[in-house]
Amino acid sequence: MSNNDTAPMERLWNRNYCKVMTANFALFFAFYVLTPLLPLYLSEHFGATKDVIGLVLSGYTVTALLFRPFSGYLVDTFPRKTVLMVCFTAFAIFFAGYLAASTLLLFTIVRTLHGGPFGALTVANSTMAIDVLPSSRRTEGIGYYGLSNNLAMAIAPTVGIWLYHLSGSFELLFWIALAVALAGLAVDGTTHQTHQTHQTHQTHQTHPRPLPAGRGVYTTSEEKIAATRKENNAATRSNYSPPYREGPGEGLSLLRLDRFFLLRGWLLGVNMLAFGFSFGVLSNYLAIYGKEELGMTGGTGTYFMLCSLGLMVSRLLGSKALRQGRLTHNAAEGMCISLVGYTLFIAGPTLAATIPGASAAGLSSFITHASYYASALLIGLGNGHLWPAFQNMTICVAHNNRRGTANSTILVSWDAGMGLGILAGGVIAETMGYAAAFWTVVMVNAAGVATYFAWTRNFFLSRNLNDTVR
Repeated sequence: MSNNDTAPMERLWNRNYCKVMTANFALFFAFYVLTPLLPLYLSEHFGATKDVIGLVLSGYTVTALLFRPFSGYLVDTFPRKTVLMVCFTAFAIFFAGYLAASTLLLFTIVRTLHGGPFGALTVANSTMAIDVLPSSRRTEGIGYYGLSNNLAMAIAPTVGIWLYHLSGSFELLFWIALAVALAGLAVDGTTHQTHQTHQTHQTHQTHPRPLPAGRGVYTTSEEKIAATRKENNAATRSNYSPPYREGPGEGLSLLRLDRFFLLRGWLLGVNMLAFGFSFGVLSNYLAIYGKEELGMTGGTGTYFMLCSLGLMVSRLLGSKALRQGRLTHNAAEGMCISLVGYTLFIAGPTLAATIPGASAAGLSSFITHASYYASALLIGLGNGHLWPAFQNMTICVAHNNRRGTANSTILVSWDAGMGLGILAGGVIAETMGYAAAFWTVVMVNAAGVATYFAWTRNFFLSRNLNDTVR
């Protein structure tokens, strides 16, 4: 142990890790350059109502949700590079489908089907990132990995909104998304995978049979193999977990639930639903809420930029805590900050509307704008702590040959929450207004925070397989 402490740290920013991060940036740039403007596109181009907009947009997330459990199984079973390239190719091609969709029905079909390769691609790419990271820097590296999509989230909406105001053309945005996605595909194509632990190798590996009593000792060759295994296990103790072994009757079915969803981490996934719900409502209805309710036509790009700034700052500040293995601390800190941000987002305008004479004095506008932009920074700071902590916790309760399944589990939970948020947000906004939708966000988020402190934290600690984190 002492030898490991004095040894120099392994290189985190290796070539393959940087390539995977670059491809991840391209993936999320292509996604976010369209996200804040799609409600406006559906409303202006097809005349869709609020509830229809919610239904159309939620299809993307629902399909991603359905594909992710299977993609986790695929990346654990088949060559990850192959799975990654197939998914990225399909993801890029679907952007051309938006250009060809001339009716609301066709657009809905394309948008819904596009969620499939997106869901599989995010699992495959993040699992590839885990594979190319050195084991001693993996927890920290997972935190930094998210900076690539945070940066995309900061830049892409602003670029998209600026280009739309400049050209008034949604078609231009679809072409840009297609080009960026193809660039990401090209970068990922040059990535070299260092290793992969196949699920089939782990579950069907053979072990030396123990010698019968009184039959002597191992041969010299066997002793060398045993000593090497012991040495490797000791050197990688922080990354070691026992190989998965099938229980009685499990081998009878290739389609059992545990192959697609990490049952050991089920409560972490359930808890993540609440946080995904909150961000789903915010990210999809922010632009139209700002335009129709707050009269802010140009604030959406700035909002996403501040949110992403908070995400990036929190990733940088939280890297030390992740390196020290303080996952539960990071998660708790992040969700509390986010809850304050979501509350401020809707409480500010609500309070401003109740102050007598505030509008004439300009106080109402100040309160609305201040709370609006401050909430972006707080939500970014909170989610930047929360997401890598939950992802690492899910990976730490999984055996090594279930990394893909662990990744897909936390992403499935986030997607399920996002999908529910988009759908419920549209329905609530149509029936009761946007204020009611965002107050619902606050209540759901608060329920998620309460669940973590009451049950999820201890659930993780009792199932954690990595001695270096807590």
